[in-house]
Amino acid sequence: MKKVAHALVICVVLLAGAPGRPAHAGTVTSSEIIRAGTNFACMAWRLSGVCFFLRCNGFYCSIETSIQVSHFSPDLVVTSYNTLGESPWTEIRGRYGAAQVAANRAQYAVQGIDPLVGPAGGNFTEPEPNETGHKNAIFKDSEVVGSPGNMATIAASLGLPLFCPMTAVAPVFPYYLSGLDTLAWRSALTEIIYLATWVPGLREVGNFPFNTWGSVHPRNGFIHQTEDPKAGAVIAQRAADVATRTAQPHVYVPVGSVPGWPSGGKKMWEPGPVLENDPKNSKWQMLVPETSQRCEAFGENDTSNVFTGWSANKVDESADYAWNLWRYYQCCDDEGIFLFVVEF
Repeated sequence: MKKVAHALVICVVLLAGAPGRPAHAGTVTSSEIIRAGTNFACMAWRLSGVCFFLRCNGFYCSIETSIQVSHFSPDLVVTSYNTLGESPWTEIRGRYGAAQVAANRAQYAVQGIDPLVGPAGGNFTEPEPNETGHKNAIFKDSEVVGSPGNMATIAASLGLPLFCPMTAVAPVFPYYLSGLDTLAWRSALTEIIYLATWVPGLREVGNFPFNTWGSVHPRNGFIHQTEDPKAGAVIAQRAADVATRTAQPHVYVPVGSVPGWPSGGKKMWEPGPVLENDPKNSKWQMLVPETSQRCEAFGENDTSNVFTGWSANKVDESADYAWNLWRYYQCCDDEGIFLFVVEF
């Protein structure tokens, strides 16, 4: 009854929210996030196999089967934004914004650094020595937070068949808050142990060398990129990369390490770590500055579209961003002791 009640509450919130775009530019609310998750094209639902189970009753055993289904679910919300504590997700800003600012200042103070001179978000101009040119450096903070809910999870929680709940993700749980990860996110010192930090072309978003949005490593908030939306996308990819892996040199809680939504009597295959450039692994749906109906892997080759490239119409005065991160789930009804699955 509790999980049904939880699902009904979310449905009420979803229906009560005002339709259309956010109330003001650069923000998104929980109800809007849930509504954006009702996207069948992004879900890509399909029948994917048959599961076989052994069920025994006393001395009698039988083989039972159930249908395996596969689909993407927007189980994480990832932000990248300019001013620490001012997340574009309004509820998260109110819940964790002040705490992140306080933690960030405390960590600077421990290092003997004036907390008021830490890196601000946005664009920086760095003159090249003895040259008139410049390069653009961008810094953004980021968050990875469990989704408040989505269509598939609500359906599964209500007992409807053929949908997989988000068992890997707890709703509105903060898996990564860059304000609590000051040393790593603002210096990248913990990232020097990775080969991809030093070798161009390893772990790139896009196709190296002609269509490079930016590298996943070092996973910090700084990036050199002339297009702010692409910078925000790469920084979001970095934060998700950290949060969906274990034993990373960052201050975070790995996704999957806390209880998520109940399985609802399903045998689950939960998503693995996020991978760049792979739409079969995970897909991104923009929420801020605009809610998009398109889900994609970052890294689109738009080099031939000088005036209508990927970044067109994706920036406003705030230069803040938020995405639904859709990850791949598989499940079937649990009919006993799992034996194997035949996938097709």
